[in-house]
Amino acid sequence: MANTADAPPPSRSAKKRHSLALQEAGEKLARLPQAELQRLDLPPELKEALVQYAGIRGREAKRRHIQFIGRLMRELTPELGGVLPLDDKRLIGY
Repeated sequence: MANTADAPPPSRSAKKRHSLALQEAGEKLARLPQAELQRLDLPPELKEALVQYAGIRGREAKRRHIQFIGRLMRELTPELGGVLPLDDKRLIGY
């Protein structure tokens, strides 16, 4: 059995797939009703970003904001394990 320290780092494609999966999960979270979003135990900066997304009208601005939400989720992935709905956990590799 190989030691995990000897495992090669993830490829660039794998990193991109992971980032896109987190963006998709973030977009699903952003579509939740405000009451349901408030019930989730999310970090405050992620909750604020999700609320801001609802007020954005421009297509390109929404795309950039989803990328920002994905970045926040990448930084917080271990903390979000118990928070995300089951289908979103599958998307991000839990």
